[in-house]
Amino acid sequence: MKLVAGLLFVAVLAVPAVGRPQVSAAVLRAAAARVDITPPLSDLPGGYDGVHDPLFVRALALDNGRTRAALVTVDAGAISDEIWKRASSHASETLAFQLHRS
Repeated sequence: MKLVAGLLFVAVLAVPAVGRPQVSAAVLRAAAARVDITPPLSDLPGGYDGVHDPLFVRALALDNGRTRAALVTVDAGAISDEIWKRASSHASETLAFQLHRS
């Protein structure tokens, strides 16, 4: 299974309007990623002829300098606890996120 190894953060700076005094510059870093996790035909259970639509993991991450948040979705009806634990632990360690499961 392919896992999202990291996210590319893009800095977006708030630019004050011309003529207005600058109080403070707000920084919001945001990133989005999509990874195809469609299994190869050889990994499908018996009786399956193929895959009609590709399966993706999608992620959105936000960081305002004080708080980090990420929303990750998986194109699957469900994922096992083992896969969720491995993927979320990897993301937490790699990206310094605190885990919350909803």
